Amino acid sequence: MVGIAVGQMGMSLGDTYSLTLDELAAIHRQWLSLREADHRDRWECTRFLAHCTLSPYRKKGRQLRPTDIVRFPWDKRVEAAKAGDIERMKRKYGED
Repeated sequence: MVGIAVGQMGMSLGDTYSLTLDELAAIHRQWLSLREADHRDRWECTRFLAHCTLSPYRKKGRQLRPTDIVRFPWDKRVEAAKAGDIERMKRKYGED
């Protein structure tokens, strides 16, 4: 774990040794979360550029969505979360 903290996360050796194992694990989880968010952002930018490039060539009357170009694993999680929100709102406020 020291190798990850010092070599990859950029922590000093003194700071690493001053932490408990639980603190170091919490810092590592947050660092991984930040790296994942950065990774997603870069792929989202790439998909957006591809969407902008391809939009003028779409068929008339057909809308081109970014997810038509490429779907990422996290797109399914977002859709599931939205569906869960809609179901929760229907239960709370009733269906009309």
